Amino acid sequence: MRKHHIFAAAGAATILLSGCSGSGLGMPGSPAWFATTPPAEQATISSRGRASARANAAFANVQNSQPKTTTCNRFGNTVNCTTF
Repeated sequence: MRKHHIFAAAGAATILLSGCSGSGLGMPGSPAWFATTPPAEQATISSRGRASARANAAFANVQNSQPKTTTCNRFGNTVNCTTF
């Protein structure tokens, strides 16, 4: 039974500590994180987030501008088409 308590305690510690990142406390963007994270680190993380969002938008634009392929299959009087 003692092993069970050790694993439960280790699991609880993992859950509690998983919210810590960098020098701040809590998940990035949370009130606890803003209260305990230095402003320079907040600016760096915010800048990374904006850059990531711009990169994701650019990637989506490239994907949407690529030519599409449409394949149609006929079975009897029914035609099913799929665009990739």
